[in-house]
Amino acid sequence: MSDPKLLQEAAQVDVLDLAGRIIASPRRANASQAGELALAFAVETFWSIAIEAETLVNAIEQLADATSEERAALRDLCVGHCIAIRTILAAVRGETTEEEKTRWRKPKLKQKH
Repeated sequence: MSDPKLLQEAAQVDVLDLAGRIIASPRRANASQAGELALAFAVETFWSIAIEAETLVNAIEQLADATSEERAALRDLCVGHCIAIRTILAAVRGETTEEEKTRWRKPKLKQKH
């Protein structure tokens, strides 16, 4: 694993800004070691979100043809993947657990009369 000082420096890197600079001028982009490490962590994190999202989509697609018992299990699976995605995204945004809970509070559904 990387040394603690490098990890601290990488945590301070604005990876979206750095990625934008690299995209704008790949030959002139001069990423520091901390910048490279931060980008590597970001890629790994966003890849984990993509995997969770793909698994969630697969579970949602299976709901249409599922039996009652399968639907309950698939709903639980969907909820688990939603929680995982939201947790990872909150960490990317640097939110605390309380901020995350507030952001994703369920809206109240209107009751049918």
